[in-house]
Amino acid sequence: MTGIRLLATVGIALAGVGPVDGQVSVATPPAGMLADQRPFPDTVNACAPASLLNFLACGGDRLAPARESIAGRDSATRLRFVIERYFESRKSVVFPGWSRWGVHGVQDADLATSILELLDESGTAPVEAAWLEKRKGETAADHQARIHGLIETSLRRGVGPILSLRAYRGRLPAEGREGGWQLVRQHFVVIVALPDEHPPGALGFPARAIDSNGAREVSLRLFTEPAGRPFRALLGTEETGAWLDGRPFLLVHAPESIRALRPARLEWGERFHVTASFLIGDF
Repeated sequence: MTGIRLLATVGIALAGVGPVDGQVSVATPPAGMLADQRPFPDTVNACAPASLLNFLACGGDRLAPARESIAGRDSATRLRFVIERYFESRKSVVFPGWSRWGVHGVQDADLATSILELLDESGTAPVEAAWLEKRKGETAADHQARIHGLIETSLRRGVGPILSLRAYRGRLPAEGREGGWQLVRQHFVVIVALPDEHPPGALGFPARAIDSNGAREVSLRLFTEPAGRPFRALLGTEETGAWLDGRPFLLVHAPESIRALRPARLEWGERFHVTASFLIGDF
């Protein structure tokens, strides 16, 4: 397998409509053709395999060979095919003792690896993957513009990129409990549209995405946390990665998707953030 670049710094479209003035977007299939992560009792947490299918569905001619290699007459059957062939039967590159999918969900690098293997096996040109942390010496504005640029480039090349959303809870110390930041959930969506310009000084930018939790199009906003509100977030996994301080990732406001990411109960004084952590696309 070749082609993946896990970078070392380890206006909005309607369904079926292409670019319009002021935005860059990919055409999306009708809602009935999108993959829902919940067709079977054991696929409630299958947002990664379902997002893989939606990534292919929103990839136009660029990803047609890979899309046509998936067996199944409907999205539920294709989801089962993808889970069994590229996730359950293959070892994790992050946790070699595990399969890539199970009750623990799917790690970012495992999803990227599965996509690269599928593309390679179908004779489709590879895509790339990158962590989206703020680089050393990079200003908040430059960080924001760079992430916008990666997404825009992929959309202009006809590929709706997969964005990894990570939800964190910040806890104050309490009796019998240490304070600190905790990664609580992760989710994947496929970006299908965003504004084609990112003005200097902008506080953030909107986007539209396909959420496999319900197989629907949703609204997002990626933005920089205001000065004076630092937080911690994880680059990689807790076992092999690193916790970064300051404001290391862009934050995401996603009213239609955050409900599934938010803890059932947040105590008074706790903070909750969703970060834009990892991207898979043609950039």
